Amino acid sequence: MDLYQIIRDDHRTVRDELKALSDKTQPARAKERVFLKLWRILMSHNLAEEKVFYTPLLENDSSKDAASEALEEHRVARTVMKEIDTTPPDGGQWSAKLTVLRELLEHHFHEEEGTLFDHARSLFSDEQTQQMAKDFMTEKHRAAPSLEMPAMAGHSGKG
Repeated sequence: MDLYQIIRDDHRTVRDELKALSDKTQPARAKERVFLKLWRILMSHNLAEEKVFYTPLLENDSSKDAASEALEEHRVARTVMKEIDTTPPDGGQWSAKLTVLRELLEHHFHEEEGTLFDHARSLFSDEQTQQMAKDFMTEKHRAAPSLEMPAMAGHSGKG
């Protein structure tokens, strides 16, 4: 398993879901279903990434600042996701918040796949990153059932 490819693949999946959410022809109910899928993917990814990837990067002086910034971007993404969750999907605010989320995540993915991956490659051996990849997948699967579900989950039949 390649840790970096697993993370890139998750990023690609998030981009695909964001693109689907941006489709203005989709009815509100369809957007709610896609949003719930995005929520599960992004939240489980972030939890695993924070525990398995960022924690060891925070312990090294050369990568501490970049890892701290990435953690803050995760926090902001969670905040925006919660705001989207409480916004009607058929209004202009939904689209505006979705644009903010997409731009934030694109910036985050670019920095992570560049700066953070570079730091990690210089700090961790192939054996370490293979173990981290296994741990990442375990954490993602462990986190999924215990995720706080968005409020939208309670009314996804509307629209």
